[in-house]
Amino acid sequence: MLRLHVGCPHCDTSFNDPSHLIDDFPSILLKMEVDGRKGFIRLSTLYGSYNLESEFPIPQGSLVNLYCRSCGKSLESTRKCDLCGAPMAKMKLASGGYIQVCMRKGCKKHVLEFEDIDGDLQPFVDIQLMD
Repeated sequence: MLRLHVGCPHCDTSFNDPSHLIDDFPSILLKMEVDGRKGFIRLSTLYGSYNLESEFPIPQGSLVNLYCRSCGKSLESTRKCDLCGAPMAKMKLASGGYIQVCMRKGCKKHVLEFEDIDGDLQPFVDIQLMD
């Protein structure tokens, strides 16, 4: 599996948290708001894993607004989910480009975007060649 290193598209803070593991790797730590309740959420850094941990239970189908844990800015992008119509959250990939994930609990839609296809995609090609 591919492990992602992601950060804030606004302030460049890394979201990867080596102090707390999910799937045996550092988690992604973000602020969240669900139905007026605020807390923290941790996502898996493994691409294709939907494992997460949150401060409180999140009902299936709820919108989970995601924010940078450092600058507090919303990660909501202009893209809407092709599957359910919910907003997408945008995070910067350390290798270049972005990943966008649906903010509806239970929806598995995500999108990888690359600005410089040759440079941004190279780390993914190198990983595949090493496997």
